[in-house]
Amino acid sequence: GHTSGIKMMQLNDDFEQLVSLSMDRVLKVWDLRNNECVQTITQFKRSEMKPTALLVDPKKHKMISFGTRQQVFKINPQILYKTIENTHRAPVVAVLYNRIFGNVVTIAEDSECSIW
Repeated sequence: GHTSGIKMMQLNDDFEQLVSLSMDRVLKVWDLRNNECVQTITQFKRSEMKPTALLVDPKKHKMISFGTRQQVFKINPQILYKTIENTHRAPVVAVLYNRIFGNVVTIAEDSECSIW
């Protein structure tokens, strides 16, 4: 998961993915079918491009990060098959339910993100 608190999350229904942005400005793409992180973005062209917000464009399969300047990334459609069945080590501080896929996303106090 992330190593700092989650700032923002957005669903990408086309790929059955969740995109998350942490307080330390790391973007992650999570596959909701297999409960796996399929993409992590920590490298940005310049420091002012580190994101403070994000937007998912499912029609173009891209995510746009916004800092002082915007940057566009292609969303990785990779599907992984390993399933993780761990519980949180710290108290849960946020929960998101997706009616379409029947998944629950939980985020713990230690920034761990799990999809059930």
